[in-house]
Amino acid sequence: MNNPSPISVQLKDHVATIRFRADDGGYMTATVVNGLYDTLQSLRSQPGIRAVIVTGEHPGHFITHYSLAEIHRVAAQTLALKPWLRGAFPR
Repeated sequence: MNNPSPISVQLKDHVATIRFRADDGGYMTATVVNGLYDTLQSLRSQPGIRAVIVTGEHPGHFITHYSLAEIHRVAAQTLALKPWLRGAFPR
């Protein structure tokens, strides 16, 4: 299954408008952060761009907040290493 990018870009009159599209309620995720980074890097190579507007597609708010589900998933992976770390780095 092919997931479309969470970032879209529109170029008009020397202005790039970057829009976040987050189907799960407007949450910031690593995918969105990486997409924003990649998009900004690609815009740097376009000398005609004079301004960049960053906005969200959800009316009334920019980004809801960082995805708590993603924070929990990453924290769980990190905490799973705790027993190994104790053995690898004794006091």
